Amino acid sequence: MTTLVTGATGFVGSHVARLLVNQGHAVRIFCRNTSNSDILADLSIERAEGDLRDAASIERAMPGVRRVFHVAADYRLWSAHPELQNQIDASRTALDDAAHFISSTQCGGAGPPNNVFGWGRVDILAAVNAGGGDIVLQARLKAQGNKHQVQLQWDPADGGNVNILRNGAVVATTPDDGKAPSNLGTHTGTFTYQVCETDSGDCSNEVTVVVP
Repeated sequence: MTTLVTGATGFVGSHVARLLVNQGHAVRIFCRNTSNSDILADLSIERAEGDLRDAASIERAMPGVRRVFHVAADYRLWSAHPELQNQIDASRTALDDAAHFISSTQCGGAGPPNNVFGWGRVDILAAVNAGGGDIVLQARLKAQGNKHQVQLQWDPADGGNVNILRNGAVVATTPDDGKAPSNLGTHTGTFTYQVCETDSGDCSNEVTVVVP
């Protein structure tokens, strides 16, 4: 069984590759043809050249691969190559191409083919799809005398935290439990609300509330 490691010419990835080799695994690294792999020169590894933005090159690196350690990343706060940031499709391609069906009595027995990895039988696409639904936000205006409160409700609520935005600015961070109040006091006017998950950055639709 071959293990593919992306980002193996970097600091973290090289340590992952070295640990795998020391544990007796057959390792193939996936890197650009310009990458310097001298840091791994003392290891018995395969080298597959390509680019994470090129699905065909990933496919060429996959024969015989049963496991992927996807460590490639651009860690810099200000990247000289912004086009490399947030390459979700590239990450998904790497995981999809290594997916395989495991018939096992572990974790409840065998099931239909799915994208599973490791001893935990993690279904990557199911996890992504479960957390990747559109966030639907609703708002209701409540008045008490001359004071107003906007009651926000959204679904799905996946745990963690969300930022509440009013007119494009974050006004509060609250638990992602599907509901939160926003006090306007005696302010009047038009207010646009949106909620965004703090971990994923996923945002809801915008909802406009008018206080006369």
